Amino acid sequence: MKPHTITRLKTLLTTAALLLSAATGSAQKPAGGETVLHNGIVLPGDWPPHYPYPDSRNTMPVPYLLNKPEVIDINVGRQLFVDDFLIASTNMVRTTHTAEMYPGNPVIQGENRWEFKTGKDYKDGVPYADPYSGGVWYDETDGKFKIWLRSGNGDGGDYTAYAESEDGVHWEKPSSDLVPGTSIVICAEHDSQTVWLDKSEKDPSRRFKSIYVDTSDGCKYVLRYSPDGIHWGDEICSSGPLQDRSTVFYNPFLKKWVASLRIVVMKNHRARAYMENESIEDLVRNARVFQDEIDTLPAASLGVAPCVNNVYWLCSDDKDTPHPFADIAEKTDGPALYNVDANAYESVMIGEFAIWRGPENNQCEHRKIQKLNEFCIAFSRDGFHFSRPDHRPFMESVQEEDAWNWGNMQAAAGNPIIVGDSLYFYCGGHRRNDIMWDGWTSTGLAKLRRDGFVSMDAVPEGAYLVTLPVRSDGKYLFVNACASLLSVEVLDVDGNVIKGFSREKCRVLKNIDSTKAMVTWKGRRDLSSLAGRPVRFRFHLAGGSLYAFWVSPWKTGESRGYTGGGGPGLHPSGIDLPIGNN
Repeated sequence: MKPHTITRLKTLLTTAALLLSAATGSAQKPAGGETVLHNGIVLPGDWPPHYPYPDSRNTMPVPYLLNKPEVIDINVGRQLFVDDFLIASTNMVRTTHTAEMYPGNPVIQGENRWEFKTGKDYKDGVPYADPYSGGVWYDETDGKFKIWLRSGNGDGGDYTAYAESEDGVHWEKPSSDLVPGTSIVICAEHDSQTVWLDKSEKDPSRRFKSIYVDTSDGCKYVLRYSPDGIHWGDEICSSGPLQDRSTVFYNPFLKKWVASLRIVVMKNHRARAYMENESIEDLVRNARVFQDEIDTLPAASLGVAPCVNNVYWLCSDDKDTPHPFADIAEKTDGPALYNVDANAYESVMIGEFAIWRGPENNQCEHRKIQKLNEFCIAFSRDGFHFSRPDHRPFMESVQEEDAWNWGNMQAAAGNPIIVGDSLYFYCGGHRRNDIMWDGWTSTGLAKLRRDGFVSMDAVPEGAYLVTLPVRSDGKYLFVNACASLLSVEVLDVDGNVIKGFSREKCRVLKNIDSTKAMVTWKGRRDLSSLAGRPVRFRFHLAGGSLYAFWVSPWKTGESRGYTGGGGPGLHPSGIDLPIGNN
């Protein structure tokens, strides 16, 4: 074999191995039988864990923050500082950030008569144009932003409408074949709905998946498939009885579909149960809520005996704040957890928590106000346990008469979409009105710096951050940072500087503000000599903030992490890879 042929073959094999590493950044089962995640977290044998039903609101335990891996694998995704998982020591200050509302909100409104819910109690009707989970995605195959909305349907239940956009700000509602003159694509009475663009699906006819809570006779999940998100097939399967406002998402780290199921604990407290399955059809068929198990438990077993039929998952915690109106707060058994959606972003799962602060529906109707649900953010590294570094609303509601987002803020499944250096988040909001207390909905947009959920800020002089031992097979170190000065040194696991990777050898980044900046050292081409070796990174900053770091196989800086709802210029697989790689 000729030398250049051998070289080309080695290159192809190396590229294939890197792509395989990215595509399989999910749970692995070694000889011992325990499940090891992409980051080195070892899942317990009892998975998902069976916790007791709660007897009070408390912060969720996060076991992987108490028992961290000896070495953290960082081959998958940008490494975010949303918790202390990566940090050995630092004198920097952690700051959590909320999204910035787009000043032109709402970006989607109910403007057409077919988007109105009408009836004898609604006068001329009220418009509906919000996702209520629904789904928002960027489809790299045709270069469009796509969203599925809860739409009006006369006196009946809510239907599903579709809208698309070239830029994520200006939206169009194309006429559908199903109901000409409208953008309605699913005629089914439903409560919650999840529309998932499954970028790993091999069957093109099943690329889009709709799982909605059918309300025509009780509540149950119904699954449908579509090749384009517009033309939907017949019902594939349905679930057992469950409760409204239940949704579904996909966890690619576990390669599992997850049902986020509404349950009621502590007599009248909204919370979540959890189900998972590798097959979306098996998940839907097996899904049901055993509310009777909760209701008939003796009080002495709450907080003590593990649940049996349901897998209790999440509720609001003791840091959530009550309704801002004191008279409502006094009469409300809240705050509570109204819904949870989630999606993979880089190396973590982003949780969208709808925190309900009250009041109950009858009081909303009496006072002509919206219930106050607010979109809060959470993070998970194992897909089950979520930490919440900030309990403020991520997208704010405004209790002013003309505000599109007076209350009932409900995030879109699929968030976030990556647009250049920004993350786009979409959320439905309800306007206060005297026609229908639960009506008049629209959709708003908010933006955040890419990776910008949490920053480590160089407040003191001599600001530094040292990671725990990490391991990668990549070559090039990248940072997302805004700083006057930034330099990095590489240490061994004992904290000794590795020759050639000292702070003095590092080419200092000056006056940078970049979501993807490469760090290099004089006399060193890259980090390839350290591939597979546990090391620590020590970051030094002056006058700025560090948001993330990662080690890439490519000089172009792709992270091999998950890209959330996708975005312009990104790989169509939903994984951050060079565009030329398939």
